[in-house]
Amino acid sequence: MNYKYITLIIIGCVFFLSINFSGAINSSIDFAPIYYSSQILFDGGNIYDNDLLKEIIINNGHSNTAIHYLYPPFVSALAQPLGQLPLRVALTMWLLINTIALILGFGILINTFIPDKIKYYLIVLGCCLIFYPVIFNLLLGQINPIVLLLLSGGLVLLLKQKNTGSGILIGIASLIKVFPIIFLIYALFIKKFKVFFSGILTIFAGILLTCLLSGSAGLANSIEYFSSVLPSIFSGNLLGWSPGNSSPGFLDILWTTAQSATILSIATKIFITIFFVFIGYKYLIRKQIIDRKSIILEYSFLATILVIASAFSFHHYLLWLVIPFIVLFYIYLNNRNKYFLISLLFAFLLSAIPPLFIEVLLPTNINDSIYPFINPGLWSVVMVLVIIISQYFNKSLQNR
Repeated sequence: MNYKYITLIIIGCVFFLSINFSGAINSSIDFAPIYYSSQILFDGGNIYDNDLLKEIIINNGHSNTAIHYLYPPFVSALAQPLGQLPLRVALTMWLLINTIALILGFGILINTFIPDKIKYYLIVLGCCLIFYPVIFNLLLGQINPIVLLLLSGGLVLLLKQKNTGSGILIGIASLIKVFPIIFLIYALFIKKFKVFFSGILTIFAGILLTCLLSGSAGLANSIEYFSSVLPSIFSGNLLGWSPGNSSPGFLDILWTTAQSATILSIATKIFITIFFVFIGYKYLIRKQIIDRKSIILEYSFLATILVIASAFSFHHYLLWLVIPFIVLFYIYLNNRNKYFLISLLFAFLLSAIPPLFIEVLLPTNINDSIYPFINPGLWSVVMVLVIIISQYFNKSLQNR
């Protein structure tokens, strides 16, 4: 076992012990709906009945938790063993699972892309450790560390031509958060058919498993998710926007919330459509060779654009920026562009600034109107997108 794994294990232990025994885990906002939804599902109830969920949460003496549930029924079925435990014990187990997933995700990416030189390892690891969404996700009891691990593994297996395994991991990620399904569509465009079909089969297998485990309630909840909840998520109208804490914060300053939702939804669809038209033209019509660097940049682009596409808490999904950060750092080490490295590090460090820190610095009476324009997370994502696109087209020009 080399120093990379040893330090990551030590860091994981520190994260777990400090959060678990500091009492901070007791305010885990986003785990409670997962915990109670698993109980509702296996009792034959409707996990998307927010009134029922709110009643259960309040009756159990919780106030500082989310009172809505947006995950597929697969997540509730997956959390069923935790739902049988006392909440405090389940929280500890959930924190342990997410900490292990986070460390494994870091380890997979670092071991694959960062050379065995301690100075590069310390730079990348240091940036990851001060990255605000890392601790943010663990404290809130979010599920994003597991998604990060699955998407990281999916990318690495894709690069190693282990297409079936890559599709399975991306498929599981899509069963947890629907957005990663876009990586399966990307695999179809670059003619990685095993990735696509294994991912789709994994999704269907997950839905079937949910129905088998939870009976008619699993089927009923799956139907409601795909017919009602999922369309509402994509339309951006389910919960409304969170100004300053999600990407539409900019738009809410200029338009009403409903207009912002519509504009961002349309813009995201147009942006992703243009991307796939370009990818289709490049690989399906011109039949260009699919090389390692192209896959890295295109995968990173999709991971970054999905952060902007999210209608909900922006800083949850910023954790996915770890993927483009580490792989772009890898590309820098190959082309020796110091200005690119400085820009990348600045973008990543910018997103590490806690949003509450900015709010504290601003006078109370201008927080709502000014904060969306200086949201560090949003600006960092924009910078990473610019870096990815510039690197991509710089590579394309060099290949001509």
